[in-house]
Order: sequence, then structure tokens, then C-alpha cells
Amino acid sequence: MVVQKGMGIFGSYRYYSYICSILSSFIMMKRFTFLFFIVLLSLNSIAQKVIQMKKDRGIYKMACNINGAKADILFDKDVPSVYLSEFMANYLYDNNFITNEDIMLGKWKRTNDSNGTIILLKDVKITSFHLKNVMAIIRKKQKVPLILGISALKKYGNVILDGDKLIIYD
Repeated sequence: MVVQKGMGIFGSYRYYSYICSILSSFIMMKRFTFLFFIVLLSLNSIAQKVIQMKKDRGIYKMACNINGAKADILFDKDVPSVYLSEFMANYLYDNNFITNEDIMLGKWKRTNDSNGTIILLKDVKITSFHLKNVMAIIRKKQKVPLILGISALKKYGNVILDGDKLIIYD
């Protein structure tokens, strides 16, 4: 093969620019694909909230704030709603964490039977996750302050229980 002056090993400048454009396109596609997967992974991590729970005798517990009051909350996937103990309801009422305006259905007074009364919990904070405007049913003989069922969390997204982690996808 005879190489003419000015043609180099590629044969011509046009062939050389064609090869460079293909290589450039390939590199850009790799960059785009890489950036696409990075964005996709970051969206997945943003769109989920993970709540770490502690298992105690087969029951999952979490620390929480109910309208600003510290309490323990139990998570039970089989419970259809949110249940609040009468003791906790009295504590919240006596310390102005809930008011008469928060009583949604039924009558509740400290001396009367409050079983079945529905109250509004304006903010239930579990780690950095806030449940807003949670309807809770008062149960008279309940020993634990608050029981949270999976149905209460489903209005905030898809809920998955993974061992001792509660994952909520927005």
C-alpha cells in the first residue's frame, strides 16, 4: 500500500473525521446511559422512606411524637387502623396536645367511657417521617399508647415490611 502525502494511516481526512464522530457518539452514549442510571437510582432513593424499628418480644416498636408529645408506637401489620389508649388520650388532652376540636366522632370526657371515640392526631412523627391528620380510635383497655396499622400508612404510599425496616414508597 502506498500512502500519499497528507493522507496518513486513515487514508483521508474525511474518513478520519467519520471515525472521530462515531467514537464521540459512542462516548456520549456511554455518558448518557451512565447519567440516566444515576438519575434513576437517585429517584428511587428519594421516593422511599425507611423507618428502622426495634423488635421486642415479637412486636415492632418505634419512638414517635404525637402532636409533639413523646410516645412509643407499636406497628402491627394486621391492625386495620390506628388505635390510641385511653391513658394516652387523657395525657394528650391534659397537656394540651389535643383539644375538643380534635374529637371527630363520639363524645369523650375523662370520666365517661371513651371507647370507640375517633380523634384527630394532627402530626405523628416517626423519625423524620410525618403522618399528617391521622384518625385514631380510642380504646379503653389498650395497654400500649399507640398502635399503628399498615392501612394508616398506605395512604402515604406503598408499604413494605422488610425485617425490622418499614419502607414507604411515595
